[in-house]
Amino acid sequence: MAHLYKKKIKGRTYWYLRETVREGKKVKVKWQKYLGTPDSILKRLKKAESSGVPLRIQSEEFGSVFIVNELENIINTIGIVDSIVKPNPREKGPSVGEYFFMPGLIV
Repeated sequence: MAHLYKKKIKGRTYWYLRETVREGKKVKVKWQKYLGTPDSILKRLKKAESSGVPLRIQSEEFGSVFIVNELENIINTIGIVDSIVKPNPREKGPSVGEYFFMPGLIV
């Protein structure tokens, strides 16, 4: 999971967004993105707020959940699985089709 990381270089503060992984006993940086100094970050936020134009974002995981849900709405896999696998009348909770669909939501 990504986190904010603060570096102090020659008394100045710089912010990065980065993700680390543990390999054996060592922690290594998986990726790192420079965000800027606190002043430059504030300047960009104020500019985006005053112009009404949002800052550029990149979303990778949430798009996949949306697509899986849209495909479920088109194909109706829950209904197909539930029509084949009849539920046990004593069982409560999600149906087999819903259980079948849920792993697609876990990214």
